[in-house]
Amino acid sequence: MTILIPFVGYLVVFNPSFINFFQQELPGGIPNTYDWFSELHGQRLVFLYFGLLFLGLGNLLFVILAPDALRKHSDVSGYITEMQGVASQTLIANKLTETVSRFLNANEGEARSPFFYGQSLSFPSEASGYLHDLIGNLWRDISPSKLPDLELSYETPGTFFEGSPYTIYTGSGYLQTDNIMEIMTAGNAATFALLHLMHAEAEGRSKEVFFVEFYSLSFSKFLARAMVGLFFLLGFGALLVPTLTTSTLVMMTAFQKPM
Repeated sequence: MTILIPFVGYLVVFNPSFINFFQQELPGGIPNTYDWFSELHGQRLVFLYFGLLFLGLGNLLFVILAPDALRKHSDVSGYITEMQGVASQTLIANKLTETVSRFLNANEGEARSPFFYGQSLSFPSEASGYLHDLIGNLWRDISPSKLPDLELSYETPGTFFEGSPYTIYTGSGYLQTDNIMEIMTAGNAATFALLHLMHAEAEGRSKEVFFVEFYSLSFSKFLARAMVGLFFLLGFGALLVPTLTTSTLVMMTAFQKPM
């Protein structure tokens, strides 16, 4: 309902009946306070209005800018339960590909590597760590006999030749999941077979796919999240003023000696 405050808040909060209700004195009268405190408390309707206004703007931005998964679900377990009910191989594959693409778009260079994890505010290390683990698990799930012989491909990009940009293992045998993700998004015939295998294995790890997607989405659109957070901070800060002043007066009234 706070979304309505920017449009109708003035008519409600500054309605004469509403103002008269807020101007009623506490039982036993108003205790003596500092002038600045009395003036601050006298502006409580203004703080109330702007507090609700900022909360309304924050909620409105969230509704407009937040991903559908975050708007509809407050926790990952509810999202996974719903997605499992409608899951198909195509849906799971699309979710995996979308998450991988967001990671690669958000992080560049060393930030993509599993050695460093992502440093982007829109896809930081907390989220990229889960994604690297998921990609590694999917790769290990594939039977070695099913892996395509990409070395026989006539297309140079996407081969597994030693020293190629798509080398899967380091010299020490460490799996480079960042290179696997680049292969998945290369979009050429040489890598399509591997992409299909990764999608096929993802069906057996659908819960992990949905978890990584939801968790990473909670970090996406950093600037939008910062704006929403700022409006919420301003809103709760403004509402805190009349809350504290009124609570202080109530406590002073409760403990003051009867005349």
